[in-house]
This record gives sequence, structure tokens and C-alpha cells, in this order.
Amino acid sequence: MSQKYQNKYRITTNRAKWWDYNGNGLYFVTLCTAGRENYFGKVLKKKLVLSETGNKAWQFWQEIPIHFPFVELDVFIVMPDHLHGVIGIVNPVVETLHATSLWGLETLHATSLQTHKNTKSDENKNQCMSGISPKTGTLSTVIRSYKSALTKWCNSPHPSPCSHVSYQPGYPVQVIPPEPSS
Repeated sequence: MSQKYQNKYRITTNRAKWWDYNGNGLYFVTLCTAGRENYFGKVLKKKLVLSETGNKAWQFWQEIPIHFPFVELDVFIVMPDHLHGVIGIVNPVVETLHATSLWGLETLHATSLQTHKNTKSDENKNQCMSGISPKTGTLSTVIRSYKSALTKWCNSPHPSPCSHVSYQPGYPVQVIPPEPSS
């Protein structure tokens, strides 16, 4: 793939090269809205007032361990245009979770709607995509599912109107180093 695009569209990573993000760890994650739009609330008289979307962002974050039992949550805060949280990945479950329905919303499609026969090029493409897609039990899978569920909720019909939500591409992650054993 790098020959085809000659790395023209390659985004440099802000991930630590020395860390395996597929394994156990404690991570400080920041998710920012696209254009730093205040989708999650506003500050009035020096106090944060969450919007309906901000309240759902908080609720869905608290529910992450229900959907991903290998996740432990620590501190979390919602700001008007971003959120911060500490996520612990503990003994990831391998190939047993499927993120097709989180919080009652369909978030991923596992089957193709196309009816053509699979060709060798389709198989190569699928193999390539599975190689670069987030793996079950990883931080990337958790964040992707969280963002997708909140976006789907915002775009679904519900009693009160809700602004849409979109995010900046990628998200900063800081690895919180393990405490030295005594």
C-alpha cells in the first residue's frame, strides 16, 4: 500500500514506539471534538453545564466496563469540547467480544451488503484491512466503539433534539507507566 500512495496520506503517529498498545496498560486518553466545537456543554458563571450530549458522553463512558469486561476506569472528566479519561486494560479477552451492539445501538457492520463473489483481490484486501484494523481487547477497539456509540446515539431519533458530534482524527494517548514492583 505504501508504494501506491508513496506515504503521501500517511499520518504520523503520536503513539510511543516503545509501548505495545495491544497489551495490558494504563492510559490517559483525550478525545477532542472536530473544530473544538462545544458539543458536550458550556461554562456558565464559572461552572460547567453539560448538554444532553455531554451527559450521554459521561453515561456511555461509565458503561464501558459493561461492554468490555477487561477495562477498568479511573478518573474521567467531560469538558465542553473534549474529554479526558484514564482507562486500564487488564488481561484483554481475545476474540470473544464483538462490538456490533453497544448501548442498544448498532455500531459496526460485520457483513457486506454486496452480492458479488469474492475474488482473490477481495481476499487480499480483507487480509490487509484485518491487519491494520484494531484488534479485539485493545484500547483502540474500546475508543472506536465508544465514539461510534455516542455518534450513533446523537444521530438517532430520541425525545429531545441533539446536536451531532464529530471528533478530531486520532486521539492523544499517554501511557501511564506501571509502578515499580517492590
